[in-house]
Amino acid sequence: MGSSFSGLPELPWRTDKALGAEWSCPICHDEQEGVAYVTPCGHEFCMGCILRWAEKKPECPLCRRLIESVRFSLQEQKYLEFRGSGQQEPRV
Repeated sequence: MGSSFSGLPELPWRTDKALGAEWSCPICHDEQEGVAYVTPCGHEFCMGCILRWAEKKPECPLCRRLIESVRFSLQEQKYLEFRGSGQQEPRV
């Protein structure tokens, strides 16, 4: 479960804007199903875009805060978390 990281905020599985057809990735502007969340700010991007962005520049493209991790929700409270070192930590 996602609560084992005391310093990281709990992020929603999917927000209303990510559920609707109106949501599009702020980087590629495509409508996406696979929404990833950046911590600590919680901004949403499609998984491919934000992982490519974070490899080149580890800051949020919207607010410029340092990216601590990228979370991709599979189900509520079950997610994959990608840290800056390139290691993938599945949280179930």
